[in-house]
Amino acid sequence: MFVLDSDLLVSALRNKADAVSALEKFQMQSCCTTSVNALELLAGAFASKRESNVSSAKALLSALPLIEFDYLAAEKTALFQAALQEKGQMLEIRDALIAGIASSRGAILVTRNLKHFNRVPGLKVVKW
Repeated sequence: MFVLDSDLLVSALRNKADAVSALEKFQMQSCCTTSVNALELLAGAFASKRESNVSSAKALLSALPLIEFDYLAAEKTALFQAALQEKGQMLEIRDALIAGIASSRGAILVTRNLKHFNRVPGLKVVKW
């Protein structure tokens, strides 16, 4: 299973050729996203104050299964946050939650934000 990060979803909403190609590559039927990514997309859409952006974000999110933040994700997030804190390498909380959700499901996170996510112990990451 592939978890699509916000950077890919935003680029897809903007109809960027590389993002559209990536979605085809990862075959939408085996893809999902997280409740945290949904928050990021919707926050950006609402902040734009353009109803078309809100509608597009909602349409894209409704086409993807959504993985919620649950106890197992909380435990995974806490474990790697403690390990990263020990090294002085904390992640921004939304990235930490996304990583915890993906890791708790044994999923592969599809992102271009390798600088942050490659630090997460045990998280499978692929660049789009």
